[in-house]
Amino acid sequence: MNMQRIKILSRKPSFSTNNLNGVSMWLRRGRQWMGAYLITLLIFLALGLSFDQGERSYAHAQGALATVICRLEPNPAYLGSQTELIIEVQDVDDLYGYQLQLTYDPNRIEVLDSDPEENGINLTLENIGASQTDSYVLKNLAENGTIEIVTTLLGQVPAFDGDVVLARGKIRGAIIGSVTFQFGEVILSNGTPNAIPSQTVDCQGEFVPAVFLPVVTRNFEK
Repeated sequence: MNMQRIKILSRKPSFSTNNLNGVSMWLRRGRQWMGAYLITLLIFLALGLSFDQGERSYAHAQGALATVICRLEPNPAYLGSQTELIIEVQDVDDLYGYQLQLTYDPNRIEVLDSDPEENGINLTLENIGASQTDSYVLKNLAENGTIEIVTTLLGQVPAFDGDVVLARGKIRGAIIGSVTFQFGEVILSNGTPNAIPSQTVDCQGEFVPAVFLPVVTRNFEK
């Protein structure tokens, strides 16, 4: 999987990870402010998306649209065994933060907790949100058939470019048959901050009956 990081000269909010003590103090004292900042940022991005349909269509025609996908590995999987849900963005440029929703049928799928130390059922975040020193996670929760993640990088750190895995979740099938994960609202942002034109592709999986092979024994005569 191709994933590269590109160097960024300036970012907002304007503080540098070169001063780790300052970052640690800022995180301790300003997590509530950062949460409010990120919520406000995503609201503006959402509003901007509604006025930017022409640009999105142009980008799609030029083949420059980032695509958010999901997949299950392995697929199909045996009923009762664990499989992995992978959420990924492909062909993205300058990814600095994102918000996404992914819905599923809780009667058919059980999402397992990836971090028992955190409240609720969480996924494992990768790249953005994986480090507490250069990113901030506002939400990472799977409940009532909805997965919601909101996270952003912090300060003057490199953004992501190319194909980027966003999160991994452990799931288990509750019944035999097909399952579907459908994307709701998805917002990708760069460090300007501006919305990154994007599209989503839902994914399906299959849970099949577990196979139990008979145990063959042989009696040996002395």
